[in-house]
Amino acid sequence: MIFFLVTKDGRHVLDKYLASWGGEFFERVRVVPYATLPEPRRFEPGVYVFADLERLSPDGRRAAGRVWAQLAQEPERYHLLNHPERSLDRRGLLQALHERGLNDHGVDQLDDWAGLSRYPVFLRRAGDHVGPRTPLLWDAGEVESAIAESRREHGDLSDWIVVEFTDCSDDAGYHRKYAAMMLDGVLIPRHLFVSRNWVQKWADLRGGTWAEEELAYVRDGAHAELLRPIFELAGLQYGRIDYSIGKNGLQVWEINTNPILLDAFDRKDTLRLDAHRLFAKAWGQAFGALCARAPEPTLRLGGPGRLVDRAFVEKERLKETPPGRWLRRLNHRLAGSRRRTSA
Repeated sequence: MIFFLVTKDGRHVLDKYLASWGGEFFERVRVVPYATLPEPRRFEPGVYVFADLERLSPDGRRAAGRVWAQLAQEPERYHLLNHPERSLDRRGLLQALHERGLNDHGVDQLDDWAGLSRYPVFLRRAGDHVGPRTPLLWDAGEVESAIAESRREHGDLSDWIVVEFTDCSDDAGYHRKYAAMMLDGVLIPRHLFVSRNWVQKWADLRGGTWAEEELAYVRDGAHAELLRPIFELAGLQYGRIDYSIGKNGLQVWEINTNPILLDAFDRKDTLRLDAHRLFAKAWGQAFGALCARAPEPTLRLGGPGRLVDRAFVEKERLKETPPGRWLRRLNHRLAGSRRRTSA
C-alpha cells in the first residue's frame, strides 16, 4: 500500500488520476490528511509519501517530522519519501539555487524585499499553487504599492515572498515552462508549455510544431542530468519541478510536492494526447514499481485515514460515460439560458 499524506485542500489530486488513467492502482493507494494522522504505532507497513509540504505551516511540518522520525525507526516496514523538515520549502530552494549560482533570480520574505538586487520582481504566497499574485513590478514604488494593495485584500502577508524574475523567452518572445516528475529516484518528463505570457499555468499554444516539441521533450527526457542534483539539494524524492531554460542555463521556479498528474480532461486534449499517453505509460511503470515494493496491508489504519474517495472517483468516471457527457452538455445549455434570461 502507498500512503499519500496531504492537506485538506490536496485530497483529490490522486483521486483524479486513479479515476481516469491510474485505475489499475485503485486498491493500492490511500490518501491520509495530515490533520487525521494516528499515532505512529498504529500505521500499516507500506510506502509513505509526505506530500503537499508547501501547504503545511511550520508547526505542521514539525508534527509531520515527528511522525517521520517514529516510522524511520523501522525501515523494514516503512519506506519514506520527502522528509517534512529536512527538505527545502519553496523559498529555501530558490534561495539555495541562487546562492550556488544555479538560478539567476533571488528570493526573499516580503519584510526583507529591499535586499533583492534587481527588477522586475513579483509577489506570491510561499505555500500555495495559485502562482504570482501580482504582475511584474519594475521599481520600488510599484513593489510598495503592490504590498499595500495585497495587505488590504489578504490581510496577513507573513507567508508571502518576493521573487526576482528571469526572462527566459526566446528571440520571438515565446516563454517555455518545462516540468518533470520525480518518483523515488525515477525522473519522468511531464509537459512543456509554450506561451506568449510569462505566467504559464496551462498550455496556451497547442498542436502542430508546439505539440511536436512537447512530445520530443516527454519522449527524450532532456535535462535529466541537471534536474537530479536539484531534487537532491531540495531533499525531495517525490514532486514536480517547474523550470525554464534562460540565457545562463536552467532556471528553476519551484518543486510542487502534490502536483496534478493526469485526469479525465487530458484524454480530451487531442492536440497533446500523444504526450499525455507517453507520460502515462512511463509514470504507470514507475508507480507500479513503487507499489510492488510496498507490503500488502495487514491492518486497518488506526486513524480516520481513508482509501481514495470512492464517491469522488465514481463521479469522475461517470463524467466520461455517454449519459455523463449528455448531462454535462445539458447543464451548460441550462446555465446559458439562465444567464440570458437574467440579462
